[in-house]
Amino acid sequence: MNLKVVTLLLVISVFTASASADTQRVILIWTGTNCPPCINLKNNIIPQADVQTAIKQYNGIHILNDPVAQLRQKWGIKAYPTIQIVDVKGNKPTVVHTQVGIGSKQHFLKILKDWRP
Repeated sequence: MNLKVVTLLLVISVFTASASADTQRVILIWTGTNCPPCINLKNNIIPQADVQTAIKQYNGIHILNDPVAQLRQKWGIKAYPTIQIVDVKGNKPTVVHTQVGIGSKQHFLKILKDWRP
């Protein structure tokens, strides 16, 4: 199994094991190295204080950069950036929301607010 696949499975299992009763969702952000919107999201939007506050309402965030094809296919990723909100309650993680592309910080914050646990 590819290292990136193992890494994602490990991350999800850690999130699942540590999920509290009131916070059982994680944020997965699928990005590409040469993707300008991805770079903007990682470098300019995510580090901002109000975004970090919104992220803390979730059980974690994991940024997957240039994931292998097997992983992209399994999770239905067709373009970057793709943000997925994943419910880790129970034995099988479930994607509850997928958003392809992020136009602005306000757009990202709205997704986090609308899909928070």
